[in-house]
Amino acid sequence: MNKNIHFLLLLFCCLVSFVSCTDETPQKQTSGVAHLYIKGGTLYDSNYPSNAELDDKIVTLRILGFDAMGMCVSNKRYEAKKGDIIKHEIQKGTYDFVFLANEPYPENTSPLNGISFYSDLQSISYPASAVNSSDEIPMSQEIKDVEVLGNEGKSKIGDVIYDPLTLGLSRLATRIDIQLESNEDLTADFKGVTFEKIPAQVPLLSGVNTSVARDITRQFTVGQDYFQQIAPTTEQTARGVIWVQQMTRFILPFSNFTPTDEGDKAVIFTVNLENQYNPSAKLKIHTAGVDGAEKDNYTLPRDAALLVKASVTLPFELNISVSNWGEKKGDWQVQDRYLNVSQIEADITDFNGARITFSSNLTKVHVLPNVYIGTSGTTTRLTDETFNDLPLKDGDTNSYENHIEYKTSRFAYTYGKNSKEGFGYMDILLDEYNQIGEQTFRLILSAEDQYGGKLQREITVRTKQLGFRFSHMSFDSPYVGAFFRDAETGERIITGQKARMGSSSELAKWTAWVENGEDQVIISTTPSFDPNVGTDSPGDPEKYPVVPNEYKYEGGTYITGRGRVYFRVGWKTANNSEASGQDNLKKPRYATIYLEHDVSWGKTADIIYVRQGEADDYVMRPEDNIGQGPLADKSRSRAKKVSNFNLTAELFLNESNKTNRYSDLSKKGAKFVKYPSQAGALFQWASPTFPRRAYNPAYPSTNNLGTDWSEIEYPRPIWDNVSGEDITGNIKEDFELCPPGYHLPSDGYTDQVSYNGKYPNFKRVDGSNNYDCDYEGNPATPIKEEYEAQIEYSEWRQSMWLNPIEGDIGSWTGSLRLYPDRIVERYITSPDYSGNVDDNNLKQRIGFYADGYFDRRPIRYQPDGSSATTRYAVSPETAQAAYRGSLIFNPITKASVFLPAAGRRSPNYELGKLYYPGETGYYWTSSASAEFQNTENSNAWTQEYNSWRPGSISTPSLNASSIRCVRD
Repeated sequence: MNKNIHFLLLLFCCLVSFVSCTDETPQKQTSGVAHLYIKGGTLYDSNYPSNAELDDKIVTLRILGFDAMGMCVSNKRYEAKKGDIIKHEIQKGTYDFVFLANEPYPENTSPLNGISFYSDLQSISYPASAVNSSDEIPMSQEIKDVEVLGNEGKSKIGDVIYDPLTLGLSRLATRIDIQLESNEDLTADFKGVTFEKIPAQVPLLSGVNTSVARDITRQFTVGQDYFQQIAPTTEQTARGVIWVQQMTRFILPFSNFTPTDEGDKAVIFTVNLENQYNPSAKLKIHTAGVDGAEKDNYTLPRDAALLVKASVTLPFELNISVSNWGEKKGDWQVQDRYLNVSQIEADITDFNGARITFSSNLTKVHVLPNVYIGTSGTTTRLTDETFNDLPLKDGDTNSYENHIEYKTSRFAYTYGKNSKEGFGYMDILLDEYNQIGEQTFRLILSAEDQYGGKLQREITVRTKQLGFRFSHMSFDSPYVGAFFRDAETGERIITGQKARMGSSSELAKWTAWVENGEDQVIISTTPSFDPNVGTDSPGDPEKYPVVPNEYKYEGGTYITGRGRVYFRVGWKTANNSEASGQDNLKKPRYATIYLEHDVSWGKTADIIYVRQGEADDYVMRPEDNIGQGPLADKSRSRAKKVSNFNLTAELFLNESNKTNRYSDLSKKGAKFVKYPSQAGALFQWASPTFPRRAYNPAYPSTNNLGTDWSEIEYPRPIWDNVSGEDITGNIKEDFELCPPGYHLPSDGYTDQVSYNGKYPNFKRVDGSNNYDCDYEGNPATPIKEEYEAQIEYSEWRQSMWLNPIEGDIGSWTGSLRLYPDRIVERYITSPDYSGNVDDNNLKQRIGFYADGYFDRRPIRYQPDGSSATTRYAVSPETAQAAYRGSLIFNPITKASVFLPAAGRRSPNYELGKLYYPGETGYYWTSSASAEFQNTENSNAWTQEYNSWRPGSISTPSLNASSIRCVRD
């Protein structure tokens, strides 16, 4: 029997001795009076010396003798203690004896006094309250065919004569000792533990209680004698453990039933954490049968002792080591080969994973290359096409002097050549199986020895995917950043699919490391254990801290993987920077993660920008040098601190609003959304007809707003001038929506039209034939005037551009395009094919943002007014809609801000229908631009961010776009 079997429960042999007795009640006699001597001087002590007095204590013993017909011929209860002999008077003859120690009833009223037949014992059970940690533990033993001899005190069983007869009583209980550990300090949160589904009745003789009710709950609270906080060991400290709670001697009624794999009858153990989740697990063992067949065993047989080592994680990890309660070996016989698995069922989404640990005494453990589809049947698919990097591949096995190691990026098993034992883990995470819906798979964990012997465990994995999963390539929206508020340190999930490499279709390799901020940021390949992440109701990321994967010996700053990119990002501490000067907020902290990964043409790399702190901050700072363009070597005097969040209405902020189309706001009455990736509301540019109206960003995504926007009155959009032609009042004074302390940023003048470049200049692009034209596209020679110096007044360009440049800075190149609506010179930028603009002007990355909202919910299809492009969103068709977008970063300080691509509502297309959500972000400024040629529309400067035309454009003020505020 191997000492390392999980939940191996060994029965206790207790030899008891007693002193004193009372006169026996007259019983039916056979022939001749005799005395049976019972001695307990060789009592087997508890293997817990500090508790031996309680574990082994006996205060009463009842002796019942039954004749061959099952009739009770002797029934007497004695006061007893260790070291003396009981002299029990009975007629000579052969009997079946039952011995009951520490019965919980008063002697005069005990129901055991009225036993007439052996069958009467079947109807008597002790209540669960009789088995506890405070009172003496009830015990029993049954010895059949005992011949009481005429010789004083002697008895005979078979051919063996006893003088005296020694007993081996069995406790009607299970003892549980627990060591609870955590990688975070739980002193303030830990309140105790709870055991549920304890059997309500305790049979006296049968070791099985299948049919009894299991409805007893026992809760133990800190402050009782069970609990002691102790210092971590050196080994625990090496694994990052900082908090250890030792809990000693929980005595529970035994729970034994058939079939033993009925999980509904399992005793449930829960850790009570007041301010966090309460991890729980069913107590169980694994038993190995013939030919490797194994089952979960949820029983807790009597006289069993469990030593539980538990780690406060999700899933809740219970590692059980053998602990004999006494010296007698139990009734369970386990074969020499074993493969113990922490769980054989798991439920995962496409956002989380399941960690399964296992141990064996066989040389090799690995995952078979095929999984079965469904709960039954033999249809298979490749494991690597279903789950991330579990089967072994060439080069994954290494033999060393003292051990053999089998390791992939999601699986490891280490076998000790000297100890002849091994331990391993696997993280089950979906990979190329990327389909919306629910599916069940059965993967096989196989333990094998060098002689061909095998033990195999079938593990059922139920999967759920509610949205789309994208590849980690720049053209398919990788994660470009992660955001945390000051107090937030919990998990942010970075993920993306990877295509296989080369003709051999090998899994693509990837490596990530903390490039800046390595003393502050943690990255880990351990998957999220939030059971609801990936649904519309995920858990709080703060309850899932990021810790290095101890099974891969990660240090927290460098990780590797194969296949699907998946890791988590967290901070070691809350933001402890200096005060920002904004409320009670801290100055934001920034870090970067460098992610290098295989692609078909070799290797490529991305930088993920990490921010902790919601306080407004500069992207480009006033002291940052302007090296190129019209403002080269000039002061960045109008750079402003930029908010992290888009504006919305309170009506849309506090609920997932699917009903209201708009909300009318008071002056400076807009609110910030909670997460940077959320769209917020869409606003027209200061309409007197509908002043300060916030339109629902996604309602309804396929319909218009039902308003005739052509009748909306618009002034010429001059922001803060109260005099002059075509100017109606002071728009700034009347229509500012940014909350107090903020304002709508300028893009040039705010008290007159800003041209921001050469004007007018229309260009027709016809292959290589580019020429000036009028607004109808006819060749012309426009008069050009220089206005590029006006961008010195642009708060937006100075705040968000490394080198502010003039003009309408979008670019469509390489095809026939007519631009009669463009009234300023087009400044050609250099976006690459993927949409990442990182040149000497704009520092932008396009993709997803892990802000604790977008990275935890399914990404679904978001229909809009155009059928040309498929678009996606988190929480589509609600006011909480969130999108991919543009991350603007400072290459020197690593400061960053994210602008979600919320699209716009356009009056020219079906009365305010939603267009381009998830593709383009449009952000108003407070600067007016020149009117369109041959139209009466009023135009304002808008910032447009997408993968091909990022920058400032002149936009009709009838459009409804996003607002991003800057500090006053």
